Amino acid sequence: MLQRPGGRRGLGQVFTPKYIARVMIKWAVRRPGDRVLDPGCGDGVFLAEAYARLAELGGPVAPGQLVGVEVDAELAERARRAPGDPLVIVADFFDLAPERLGRFDAVVGNPPYVAWKDLPAALRKKVSEMYGRTARRYGFGDADLYAYWIVHATRFLRECGRLAMIVS
Repeated sequence: MLQRPGGRRGLGQVFTPKYIARVMIKWAVRRPGDRVLDPGCGDGVFLAEAYARLAELGGPVAPGQLVGVEVDAELAERARRAPGDPLVIVADFFDLAPERLGRFDAVVGNPPYVAWKDLPAALRKKVSEMYGRTARRYGFGDADLYAYWIVHATRFLRECGRLAMIVS
């Protein structure tokens, strides 16, 4: 299991109340066949709400339709118990590419909130190498991790896909 200084707080983990996840999912998931990705799925609240929404829309959930990524193995195990048998991968989201996971109709979630200065040097370097030019171009070079997370998440969207992330 990955550990960063400060435990869950050091990972930028903030858990989303079910009612907020439900509102976001209702907007993002619109058709019974929509594929849904939560790139930092935590305990699986967005995956559970996505399953409920897909059932509400009248479609069965196919294998690989609900996908979560979680850096914390303990939380990933909890997320795997969400309804709909989601595929939950234990990994750092920045280590994954759309070529591995595919594209999604909806990418939803609550990104990690860690100040740039508080990130481990290796993660700062990785993120800078991936998105440094983009960050400088758009003026968010030393932004908190969530800004880079959102940029990375957009790579997983299908054309006309929907991104629903908590940003506050």
